[in-house]
Amino acid sequence: MLNVIPDVTSLLQNNSTDTGITTFTLLSMNKTMTTTIRMIGSGTVDEVLNNPVSFSLEQNQTDPGLLALVLEIPYFNSSFQCDPDFSVLLPSQQQEDSSTTDLLPLLSLIALILIPVTLATIVVLVALLVWLRRRHLLWATRKGMTGNVTLQRVDEDEDNVL
Repeated sequence: MLNVIPDVTSLLQNNSTDTGITTFTLLSMNKTMTTTIRMIGSGTVDEVLNNPVSFSLEQNQTDPGLLALVLEIPYFNSSFQCDPDFSVLLPSQQQEDSSTTDLLPLLSLIALILIPVTLATIVVLVALLVWLRRRHLLWATRKGMTGNVTLQRVDEDEDNVL
């Protein structure tokens, strides 16, 4: 059962035989909300791929916002597998206004680029720190400032004994 708010006033169904995708378009009162539901209409029946599965939405007469999703599956002996890929597309304000463009794909690309750039920056910084540390150690070795401590035995005076 699907509960759609605002209530659905018109229900359109499109079955594409080429792609095997069933598309439902739900229109609300005064076309304030348009919802599109897409479902893949094929499944695996007894290890045989791409058997058709049909979908339908039935609207409740007493509650127009309540819809029943009905799947009609073929007969099977041992197994039936189906991933209907239930997806709901809601229109955004930008989709309703044709003068603006959707920047979501561009933002996704920017996010994908940021990850490798950040990792490359971290690798370069670590390499730079290692190089600077080795350079400092080489300079300290050449100047004789290695930080080594030489211990010598000092004879104690007998006058200083307590």
